[in-house]
Amino acid sequence: MSLPCVLYPGQISIYGVGSTSGTSGIIPGNIDILFGLVNQVSGGGQSMIKVGQSVMYNKNDITDIVNLEWQYTILPEDKIILIEGTGAVT
Repeated sequence: MSLPCVLYPGQISIYGVGSTSGTSGIIPGNIDILFGLVNQVSGGGQSMIKVGQSVMYNKNDITDIVNLEWQYTILPEDKIILIEGTGAVT
């Protein structure tokens, strides 16, 4: 379910409140670092971030909101630490 709003340019939303491990098994050593699946990307300008990607971020950089009992995390795009699976060497 997407948020019933338009995000300000440079913002993304993430499903839920985040996870302590990534989709590829990465576990950060810092308890303030979380992973989340991107739910929505702002429509202003170009973005490297795509809906459905797993991103790593610091929980101190987020805003949590609830809509119809669904919890979302709003995060400035420039606060993303990494995008899982992008450009990985295989």
